[in-house]
Amino acid sequence: MTPADFAKLSYQLAKYDPAAEFFGRRGKVSACGAGPRRPIPPSVTRGEHGTTAKQEHSLPSLESNPDDYEQLVLADGKVKAVLKRKGLNGDTAFLDWVNCTWDAESWKGWLTGVPVTDDDVILLVSHQLECVLGYGVTAKCEHGRNFYRDSWVLGDNFGFVCIGGQRGTCLLMMNAEGLSAAKPGWEQRLHTFLSAQVERGKLTRVDVARDHFAGEYTVEQADSEYDAGMFRLPKSPSNPDCEKRGNWKRINGKGRTFAVGQRASGKYARIYEKGKQLGSPTSEWVRTEVEFKSVDRVIPFDILLSPGMYLAGAYPAFEHFATCQNRIATVREVKVCTKEKKEAWIQRQCGKDLFVLSELEEGDTPEERAFNLITRLQVEELPKWAELPDWKSVTDSIHVTNEKGDCLHVSSRYVGIGTFAAIQ
Repeated sequence: MTPADFAKLSYQLAKYDPAAEFFGRRGKVSACGAGPRRPIPPSVTRGEHGTTAKQEHSLPSLESNPDDYEQLVLADGKVKAVLKRKGLNGDTAFLDWVNCTWDAESWKGWLTGVPVTDDDVILLVSHQLECVLGYGVTAKCEHGRNFYRDSWVLGDNFGFVCIGGQRGTCLLMMNAEGLSAAKPGWEQRLHTFLSAQVERGKLTRVDVARDHFAGEYTVEQADSEYDAGMFRLPKSPSNPDCEKRGNWKRINGKGRTFAVGQRASGKYARIYEKGKQLGSPTSEWVRTEVEFKSVDRVIPFDILLSPGMYLAGAYPAFEHFATCQNRIATVREVKVCTKEKKEAWIQRQCGKDLFVLSELEEGDTPEERAFNLITRLQVEELPKWAELPDWKSVTDSIHVTNEKGDCLHVSSRYVGIGTFAAIQ
């Protein structure tokens, strides 16, 4: 899709903004066609992902709900107010990053008449994501990412949507800003979206975090609990790896981090001094964060609804974070070969031997000899490649909608079965 196409679509979007009531305004479309910028929450607290955290936005006044903000006294004497984040229904733990995928073919069945392109699919994706999150796709990137051929910007740099290759899937990446800016109740709507509205829905990464503003949990405590074996699961033979960052020998007020596990593994924990990281040398604010990945495990959709239970169940050291804990079990995935590939392998590696053995076997016909050979060599256990897993266990947008919330970019070609407009 060319820039001119995006500009045309954005001009049409300016006439109708389905999220205007939620965001409180109708903005003008920018010249680049990416749509107006919606108000970002006054502060977004980012976890440590190998980059420096973004500066928080100061609030002019805390008179409305002062308990919803944490005030930090910076090194230069200025006072910064940071919004306290919570999960769905007041859960003390919250989601700080979410990646998920689904089958791109889920959308192509909604279009009829002419061959469906990836641009058609991404417009439908944008439409549905606006119903789920309150914002959709705003612009196309010059390059793909995460090994996908094409990528699009989500909202006001709230993440990315990728498509092209990767076994015919779509990838949705939402950062901390995007999750904080999403329309309230997005967790339940995304849960429904992945579990019921698309095919092969899967969570590939979820970061769950909890803030301790008054020193209820510290990096020193995490360090001592690691030595006591409280980060080792019962079936693990030893403690996982650990790493200390920052000046632990001479405390300088710049913040320290205690990390557990390996970043490339399916579970990785960070306990770090968030207030000091944001520039307040005397702050007691500590953040506990666990990064779950779909590596040797299936991340359940319920983590979107009850993140605190899964954070508390991640390690014995975190059990006191919630009265109920839920641990994500590790699953060693079996790489399944297709029937055709296995037949080709047998023919290439064993074909000549099997032919000769069948000729030497007793029987009047080739079929009888082959059957006798298979029967005599029969084993009770199935090979691992035959143990098939079940996947069931495991700014304004560029699209155009009418007042009913229907996607109009393909007019009569669109045969969608509905939107999330009614799911609140």
